[in-house]
Amino acid sequence: MHSYIQRSSFICLVIVLSFSSCKKDEDDTPITGNGNGNSGVITAHDYLSGVLIEANFRGLIRDENDQPISDVEVSIGTTSTYTDADGIWQIIDVMVDTERAYIRAEKAGYFHGSRALTPTGIGFNRAFITLMTAQTVGSVSSSTGGEVTHSSGSMASLPADGYVDENGNAYSGMVDVQMTYLDPSDLDILEQMPGNLTALDAEEDFVALITYGMIGVELVGSGGESLQLAPGAAAEITVPVPPEGMASAPASIPLWHFDEEDGVWKEDGSASLVGNEYVGTVSHFSFWNCDIPTDYIFLDGYAYGDEGVYPVQGVQIIIISEGFGNGYAYTNQEGYFGGIIPGNELLTMEVYAPCGEQLSSQEIGPFSGDVTLLPIDVPSQEFGIITGTLVDCGGEIGQGYVSINANGFFPEGVEVGQDGNFVLSFSCPPLDVELTGYSTDYLTNSGTIAVSTIAGQSVSVGSVNLCANATDEYIVFTYDGETYSIIDSINVNTPSSFLYINASQFNEEEDVHISINMDDTSDPPVSSFGANANWIIFTRVSGQTYAELSNPGTPIMDWNFTTYNPMPGDYLEFTFTGTYDVIENGENTVEVATGYGRVQRD
Repeated sequence: MHSYIQRSSFICLVIVLSFSSCKKDEDDTPITGNGNGNSGVITAHDYLSGVLIEANFRGLIRDENDQPISDVEVSIGTTSTYTDADGIWQIIDVMVDTERAYIRAEKAGYFHGSRALTPTGIGFNRAFITLMTAQTVGSVSSSTGGEVTHSSGSMASLPADGYVDENGNAYSGMVDVQMTYLDPSDLDILEQMPGNLTALDAEEDFVALITYGMIGVELVGSGGESLQLAPGAAAEITVPVPPEGMASAPASIPLWHFDEEDGVWKEDGSASLVGNEYVGTVSHFSFWNCDIPTDYIFLDGYAYGDEGVYPVQGVQIIIISEGFGNGYAYTNQEGYFGGIIPGNELLTMEVYAPCGEQLSSQEIGPFSGDVTLLPIDVPSQEFGIITGTLVDCGGEIGQGYVSINANGFFPEGVEVGQDGNFVLSFSCPPLDVELTGYSTDYLTNSGTIAVSTIAGQSVSVGSVNLCANATDEYIVFTYDGETYSIIDSINVNTPSSFLYINASQFNEEEDVHISINMDDTSDPPVSSFGANANWIIFTRVSGQTYAELSNPGTPIMDWNFTTYNPMPGDYLEFTFTGTYDVIENGENTVEVATGYGRVQRD
């Protein structure tokens, strides 16, 4: 999410705050104000822990003009999905390292985007990515090479006779040069750049970075094929230094390239300061970064309203360093924020309400070890509360699910227990909210209920009738004697003549995820691709239980499309039945799965 409060700052500091998990032990003492005043050995951190957790992710992908981008392929490891029309994506039940989750985003016409963050296994991890347009800024002949200059002043000087295609074959012809520049004085760089500002140095030590500027360069052949410098060839890059950075810019600075496979910056050479530009030699093209490595520590905390009763989402935390610049984060639905900051530095922490009002400003640090701050108190006028009670079709207390959508916030959901009551807190009142209640089987709902929050007060929506409407989209399936229903986060995409249905349901006790992929060129769609023709995965988590059902490429699932329409906005209705391999707690069995659904094409 782009900053609500735009500030002039030079260097984009190592402050890579994000919605992430706390790495501290439970008995660590919270610290605030000036902290312990230590100035000693920095706490050691590892690139990867080797320990996996199961986590859920949700995010938003936009372009440089803050417009959402649809049909972006988003992947975490081998699990992938696509953004919807609003640029929103979601992946649940994916295994990631406790130290680092790597999220990739790709769409033709844009530079590859990505985000690296420290994940939590509770709730959703959020990742905001800005994809930079892959703009061709010039062309050269492969036989002569030449210089290509970006509007920012960034430049690439290309060699003669030194290019290969994706298969390593020598290339001869015109070379189109796509280039983008990332300005370190713009806080939006934290969403535009790949990964985050952490790296592996030449000794493979894990460090944080202070950037003086980045460029992305891609080479494209006359047939649209991706090109790269041939082994042994070299090119020269020029990266402008903003005026604010000249006073602290070193004469020589390490160069770092972003490794898309590993999802981390890696030290690779150096650049020299020539006037107000860094000039260096590179052996391949990707994103390149001019940075000073530095030590860091992990800082986190929470923001609560009503003296610790209600977590408040969307509070902006800005960390300011006199020498290195600014970084920021937003609290998530649990009121949590966390990330890395410079070690042994006296810092200023400013806290802003989502509407832009400054709540506090104080000095913190210096810290030589990881730290959890005392909770941040959000005044009552900065948040409001929504309460209500679900009732079923007979007018009795009901159980189910409540989905809440508010402009500027991600759709949130809560599971409602046996007493039928729910309590929700939202920041930035007055805020117009759309609330919908769903029955436990998700096939009936209350319809949209409009409600406005009031600062410092509870607003009751009263009884929420779960039987006002039939659910518009749903997938219901049964296996092993249990029935599962999904009504939120259903995406239907058709990339490259495939029908791709991705659906997820998450709550505190149980997660369910379905992915379906099949041919979309026939009416109705059929499986005709052989080994990877027709697959579906169900996953669920209940306590520590994990189950997966899959049939990759084996046509043992019978699909019957009772309604098939090919146009965007049209509905598909279907039933399915068949057998699947089940992996549960490390043991394999075969189960029968049946189901039905109604989904709408995006």
